[in-house]
Amino acid sequence: MATGAMLAATLLVAAPSPAASPASQPVPRILGGAAADPAATPFAAAILLQNRFICSGSLVGPRHVVTAGHCAQEKLSNLTVVTGRPDLRNLAVGQVSGIVAKYVHPDYKNKGVHDLAVFGLATPSPSPTISIAQNFEGNALTVPGQPLTVAGWGATTPFQDKPPGFLKSTLVNAVNKKQCGKVYGRGFIGSAMICAKGAPLSPGKKRSLRTSPCAGDSGGPLLGTLPTTGESRLVGLVSFGPRICGLPFAPVSYAKTFDPSGLEFLGQAIVTPLP
Repeated sequence: MATGAMLAATLLVAAPSPAASPASQPVPRILGGAAADPAATPFAAAILLQNRFICSGSLVGPRHVVTAGHCAQEKLSNLTVVTGRPDLRNLAVGQVSGIVAKYVHPDYKNKGVHDLAVFGLATPSPSPTISIAQNFEGNALTVPGQPLTVAGWGATTPFQDKPPGFLKSTLVNAVNKKQCGKVYGRGFIGSAMICAKGAPLSPGKKRSLRTSPCAGDSGGPLLGTLPTTGESRLVGLVSFGPRICGLPFAPVSYAKTFDPSGLEFLGQAIVTPLP
């Protein structure tokens, strides 16, 4: 398919896979990235459906995890959240918590935009949290060309195979929203979404696959770094991308966490008292 051709998008949610199954030596990448540094992403959260991994997320408060709206469509009684466990196969570390409340942005339900959700945890997590970028920070951090980091437990091959069970991260760059508009058409809403593309896996080759999130990385954090302090800020969540991960002409779309509607929704959900 030529660059700019319309492409059917797919939500980057994983088919349920065991969270702690035996595994061979892991391939250290999302798609062309590296095993995530636990010290750099201690806020990362894994979402399980009946003890099987489906989505990634971020701890923004001791009892609050932000993830994609499409990751919050199951019954709460079937979902749990794991924090403090970069390798989901290592049951000796981390915490598993039930979910007592969920909030999905109303625009996602009604219009398919603002792919944002917040889970309220039954048990406070001792893991560190990540700060959500304010509007002015997010705008500066997502100017086309700005480097960003994405993390998650998703698949490591272009064809969205079984997630390996350990946290990974990779670098991507914000690109002009027109690039996503050409690929996804009206499905990409620039005011509520970030368009980003990774680096070629084979530099010098025009059609090389690129570093990219993949199936299971849905809801995972897109992070910018404040130039003055070096601190990370949450600017977006993995939302949707091409059916084959890392296609050179197809950027990935991330739900903005810092646009006015997103910030208002997230702020209200976080301050709402939990049972």
